[in-house]
Amino acid sequence: MLRTSLTGVQRSEPQALRRTDLPAVARDRLEMVLMSAAGWSAPKIAEHLGRRPHTARAALKGFAARGTEAFYPDAPGPD
Repeated sequence: MLRTSLTGVQRSEPQALRRTDLPAVARDRLEMVLMSAAGWSAPKIAEHLGRRPHTARAALKGFAARGTEAFYPDAPGPD
């Protein structure tokens, strides 16, 4: 099962982003990461947000690889 763990310091950046005007895609990805850190599974997150489980897993893997840069749809992938 894919889960995201965030320390207090790691949680501060996504929490701060919650208070900004994010594009819808970025906001969904942010919520997916925070829900995973709260113990939700990718399929449950996807169901709650009206997305596919693959989408939730991709968001969580993207965050694990690139941090909050992965929230933005136009962000370049890893080289």
